[in-house]
Formats: sequence, C-alpha cells, structure tokens
Amino acid sequence: MPNPHAPAHGPILQFSTDAFEPHQRITAWRETFGRAIAKIEADPLEDVPFYAHMAMRPMGDVALAWGQSSLKRAARTRELVATDSNDSLTLQITNTDGFVSQLGRELDVPCGAGVLLSNVDPGSFLFKGRQSSMAIALPRASLGPFLHDPDAALVRPIRPDNPALRLLIGYLDMLERDPALASEEVLGLAAAHIQDLVSLALGATRDAAEVARTRGVRAARLHAARSFVLRHLGQEDLSAATVGAHLGVSARYVHMLFEGEGRSFTEFVLAERLARAHRMLQEARHAGKSISTIAFSLGFVDLSHFNRSFRRRYGCTPSEVRAAAAREA
Repeated sequence: MPNPHAPAHGPILQFSTDAFEPHQRITAWRETFGRAIAKIEADPLEDVPFYAHMAMRPMGDVALAWGQSSLKRAARTRELVATDSNDSLTLQITNTDGFVSQLGRELDVPCGAGVLLSNVDPGSFLFKGRQSSMAIALPRASLGPFLHDPDAALVRPIRPDNPALRLLIGYLDMLERDPALASEEVLGLAAAHIQDLVSLALGATRDAAEVARTRGVRAARLHAARSFVLRHLGQEDLSAATVGAHLGVSARYVHMLFEGEGRSFTEFVLAERLARAHRMLQEARHAGKSISTIAFSLGFVDLSHFNRSFRRRYGCTPSEVRAAAAREA
C-alpha cells in the first residue's frame, strides 16, 4: 500500500526485479519494497517466474502506486501494522479478479473494480492471476467531510462501470505516463482532483458531490477530451460533437471545458495540429512526405489555410522550417 507520509511532492520512486538475479527477486521485493516501503507481506504465484515493476508518487497528503507483478497475495499483517504509522485509507484497483479480506468482511473483487481498504487494520488481497494495479492512499480524515460514514465504505465493491471510477483511472493513467507533471502547484491540484473523484466513486454526500463535480470531474473530463483530440488529430471531422459523443456529454459542455482554460476548443485543435506538423517537418523520417501530405494527414482540408495558420504561428513557412532542419542535419 502506498505510504502518504513520504516527502511531499517528491520524485517518482521505482522498483524493478529486473535489477536482481532470478533467485534473488522475491526476497529483494519483500525486503526492499514490500516491508520497507509498502509495509506488506507477499507471496508469488506458483509456477510463474516472479517479477514486479512498481512505482510510487508522493503528492502531499495523497500517494499513488502502480505497477505489474506476478504476486499471488499481498497482506498487511498485525506485526507490520504495529510498526507502521500509516493510518491512511487505500483505494485498490486491479486488472485481474481478486479476493479481499479485512475487518471480518470478505469480498470478491472483479477485474477493473475498486475496493477501499484500511491501513490500520490487518487484511489481505489475493490475486487470481498476473496483475497490474493502481493504489491511492489518502488520509482517513480527508474523506470524512465527503462521506456520510467513511468506515462503512471499507471493503465494499466499486463496480468497474462506476463513472467516477472510470474517470479516476484515466486521470491516474495521465499522472503515471507524464513524469513532467512534477511542479508543486500542479501536483497539489491533481491531489485535490483525485480526492474528489475517489469521494464520488465511494458515494459522496450531496453537498460534497457538487464540490467534487466542479473540480475533480471537470479536470478528469478535460484531460480525457484533450487525450481524445491528440489521438484523433488526423480526423477531418474532429469536432466538439465527436469528442462529446466519446465522453457522453454535449458539444456545448466540451466547449465550456476548454473555455474554462482560457482557450477555445477550436484554438486547441489548431494549435496541436500545427505543433505536430512543425515536429514532422523537422524529423528525418518524414522527409520524403510532401508538405501537403503532412497537412492532410493532420486533418487540414485546405492547404492555403494550413500555410497561413502555420506562418502566423511560427513566423515562417513550412518549407522554411523543413529547409532549416535539413541544413542542421
């Protein structure tokens, strides 16, 4: 379980069994990561070479952990609980079926579901196959204002189709893939958004849900909208309507998401298309492509519009950018 008492907004901490000989890996994991950092005992799957690739990101009061492994069981024992000052709650999400036991409650956890666990109580999680997982540790007090009864939310299933859980997973994926998100201001906002989404997934009170929707849900949807745009820049029909259809919201809501950041949806799409064209014109692997081919591949339907927009943005023509890159090669 991630430790929220690590240094605030510290660097990503990583552990991989690739650094050890095969016969050393389970022992190294147990001593270096399991007991020393995550404060858990673990057993590997039988008849599977053991591997574990784990990372942890402290974000003030919140801590994230993610990775892949061939663990069969992870457990907080009474001995480890007694030696650990970590009194947080942990939301566990895995991509394989599992079985959790804590506080006298037992629960089957299907693939993609979430479950909230207590770090001050012994408990165990059994994985039914090789797994990748995400975990979020939050101070117990941080959920108090959001939930009617935080303790009642422990060891209860959060279904994979829970909308807030799905948004949360996408948001965590962004933080996992982008190490550049490291400034204290950005991580502080992200921690607040994560707390909002967790509280919604667990069933926030009405007043708390309104606060969460204006912060966490909006941030997660904006990230999802941006990601969809970047994956589909080459589509001529890319629009707020197509993005909205993907997110399950209206085109007007998509426009409002971007306008709240000080730039319209249309301006964002144009800027990203031009930025990608600029990169492609400088890369040797695209040297054989004509400028028009590059423009059309990025969703531009009017070459004159592309050229005008490019010159307005960069102060030079696409041909001049390509020529300068060739001279420097």
